Amino acid sequence: MVNVVVHGHEPTLSQMIVVASMDPEIIQYAQAAGAKGVNLSGICCTANEVLMRRAFLRRAISSTRSFPF
Repeated sequence: MVNVVVHGHEPTLSQMIVVASMDPEIIQYAQAAGAKGVNLSGICCTANEVLMRRAFLRRAISSTRSFPF
């Protein structure tokens, strides 16, 4: 897995990282390098923002991939 940890007080950047992590081209790029996919996690308030805004959507979109949130 490619592990990406978001941190800081810039929720827009975190949201864009979430969107990018679901992009098929990014996933293929990670898989081409030998990873199984992209694993996101967050620290502090950023993790809470992403969790509150995206957790349900991500689970609904992709039931075959596992996410820490």
